Amino acid sequence: MTTQIRNTEVSLEGLLDVLGENLYSTPIISIRELIQNSHDACVRRRIEDGWNETPEIHIHTDSVRSRITITDNGSGLTDKEIIKYLAIIGDGYTRKLRQAQDNEDAIGYFGLGFLSVFVIAEKVEFITTSYQNLKKGWRYSSKGGQRYSLESHAKTKVGSSVIAHLKDDYVVLSDGEFIEQIIKKYCCLLPIDIYVNDSEQPVNRLKIPWRLPTDTPVLRQKKAGLEFAEVFDNHFEPIATFPITPREDCQVNGLLWIQDGSYYANSDNRITTIFIRSMHITDECKDLLPSWAGFVGCIIDTPMLTPTASRESVQTNESFERIQAHINDVLVNALASIAQDNDANWRRIIARHNVNLLGAAVSDQQLFEAMYSQLTLPSSEGELRVSEIVQRSHEKKLRITMEISNGYEVLISKSLGIPILYGYRYGVVAFCKRLTSVMNVELVIIGTNEANADLFPEYALDDAVKDDLLTHFDSERAQTIISHFEPGCLPLILAQDQDALLKKRMESDKMDKQIGSAALMMARQFTQTIDAETDQYLFINYNNELVRDFHSFESHKKLAVAQVLRSIAELLSAHEKTDNVNVFEALNNNLKLLTVGA
Repeated sequence: MTTQIRNTEVSLEGLLDVLGENLYSTPIISIRELIQNSHDACVRRRIEDGWNETPEIHIHTDSVRSRITITDNGSGLTDKEIIKYLAIIGDGYTRKLRQAQDNEDAIGYFGLGFLSVFVIAEKVEFITTSYQNLKKGWRYSSKGGQRYSLESHAKTKVGSSVIAHLKDDYVVLSDGEFIEQIIKKYCCLLPIDIYVNDSEQPVNRLKIPWRLPTDTPVLRQKKAGLEFAEVFDNHFEPIATFPITPREDCQVNGLLWIQDGSYYANSDNRITTIFIRSMHITDECKDLLPSWAGFVGCIIDTPMLTPTASRESVQTNESFERIQAHINDVLVNALASIAQDNDANWRRIIARHNVNLLGAAVSDQQLFEAMYSQLTLPSSEGELRVSEIVQRSHEKKLRITMEISNGYEVLISKSLGIPILYGYRYGVVAFCKRLTSVMNVELVIIGTNEANADLFPEYALDDAVKDDLLTHFDSERAQTIISHFEPGCLPLILAQDQDALLKKRMESDKMDKQIGSAALMMARQFTQTIDAETDQYLFINYNNELVRDFHSFESHKKLAVAQVLRSIAELLSAHEKTDNVNVFEALNNNLKLLTVGA
């Protein structure tokens, strides 16, 4: 059998379909690629010809004829270079120039840039004069890109012009204002001035924060940072910005900013814009920022990253991870610094993002250690700083309630002069658990056996007095315990046993539909260790004057007093199953009974 060796053939029409429908997500990329080619032509002329004039790119749009023309004063091409580099897919000159000269100024990679123009144009003209032959110009013309004509052309100034006759679907690219917005975004870092139509000033001339002179006043630096961030954040006003500067193992410049806009804890508004050697690559790389930073924006420019073939994303490699870690360090240190200053910016950040920073601190140990004392926690006295809460804690214990209602916990808080933390709010319990190890405090969740023993210790009484109280106050619904606690104005406390309630929820058949089987099995293994005979406790406060005098009451009054006090306890507990109307009726009736014969 004879073996045949053949060349693989490529369908250019099919390739263009791939570029248009799959490789490039938007036709705007074609404009970016053409501008990149013009930029690289200017770099080439400077390197090879010793050229020291000002490089420029001029864009002219013609909405009447649906055309866009991009002209540069770069190196131009000879006829042989047009054939070798312009008309051969994937054989770009820029990559070879960068390798030969060891120069990173040029930004082309794959030799696909010029081909992308056929995605948006039905016909393309390329007119050029090379610095290598000033006496002769060339004109390339092609419809669809599969065939082209090449002919001599009257000499022009050194440089090139690409004229794209736009397809009907892409006539928007002949709108001058639309192109200006593209240039501001895609080309704001390019060190070459770009003019659109008759603009007297370059449209891409923005103040780049990391390129400002080192002696720029601080206020001007801050203003430049905020204005630059606004160009890339279309949803939120930036509150504060932080520079990203290079370090020895990470060549990256950029800017971070905090967004002015509250969002839900599960929202992700991260904005990340990546430039490689000053050319915009992508706005879709949220993983560059920490997962917890859903309220942060970021712009970077680096030579370290490698774009994918479409140049709309980057490869996730070791360099990416190094930049990722560097940005995390910068963000954490910046937040810690601004928190220590406690200026107006930090107060705005806390007002917008405190709840999210709590969750972030739980997920990132470095962030937690940097700023845990500066965050606030929701409490019975409002939002309080962690440092103040710990300072005011009784016996170094942070007391947390898991109940949404404001019942007896508020009275206890006011009596003891300590804030009760709201553990049902996002991130609070997990954050407080971390606090126990760094601030030498104990976490006490109100309603658990441990917390009840701490707040309502059992009180020893004469058997006759104890039996009298238990006879009148004991019930099947709650386990009754005689205690002695503050405030003395509270005769009884009806408290839910959170451990028992958790066990009951986990053993409910409803949980089979709400939690995955593996997670539910683990939860039930834990709750099996909970020894709870009742889910309610009634604590009788012997520090209350009425309770202390109860034993001396006439027997016919004791029942009414006990009913009134139990009604008050139920009101304070504010348990969801309490029928408040019936409680008030019972309170009314028993008060009448107490007043009879008074």
